[in-house]
Amino acid sequence: MLWFNFDVYLKYAWSPQIRNSLIIIGILIIFTIIFGHYLGKKDPNAKPSKIQLIFEEIVKLINTLCKLTIGKRWRGYAPYFLAIVIYLLVANTAGIWAIDAPTSSWNVTLGLGLITFFMVHYTGLRSLGIKKYLKSYTDPLPPYIPFLAPENVLTAFMLPFSLSLRLFGNIMSGAVMSILIYGLISQQPWGWAALIIMPFFHMIFDLFFGAIQAVVFTLLSCVFIGQKVDEEELIVE
Repeated sequence: MLWFNFDVYLKYAWSPQIRNSLIIIGILIIFTIIFGHYLGKKDPNAKPSKIQLIFEEIVKLINTLCKLTIGKRWRGYAPYFLAIVIYLLVANTAGIWAIDAPTSSWNVTLGLGLITFFMVHYTGLRSLGIKKYLKSYTDPLPPYIPFLAPENVLTAFMLPFSLSLRLFGNIMSGAVMSILIYGLISQQPWGWAALIIMPFFHMIFDLFFGAIQAVVFTLLSCVFIGQKVDEEELIVE
């Protein structure tokens, strides 16, 4: 049967995007360990380096986003969103280095969407409690309207697909556009100009759009989780 076909497994479960994703994760882990060791030895009263300032600003932005959307539980979510935005910034822009961007595969983006999906409903159960969580599907706010439940349940289960397809579509379309433009230019008598022109398009499709999609995915994930938090917990003391 299909799931016992080893060739199919290698084609889809061990695609270049999956391999590149694991390589990027490994590099980021090594970088985090080295950078953490560097910060551990650094004098806290010394002038911070430029890279330290950049990461401090990223951490502050993530912390602020989590406080505003998730509330009192923000500390448990901030490390995840910091990790996901850094991973996506690197993964989405991998095309600059002439390798397949991990997020140009729906396998990768669907996995990220499912993580957000489970975090959303885990947060809802923990924050609202089972009874109030189930009532939220009839209508987010009282008075509860039972006939809205099927639509709200369907919307909830479409979350990982909408998140993953948005990210996958934008990254994949950027890669396809770069290939088409390169193919068109290279077939012209002045095809040598592709070496000069293509870096500009890579800056747009890979770097600029990739960075935007990393921010959008992180922001939407944080907002969706925040929607399942009890209102009383949204006030950060």
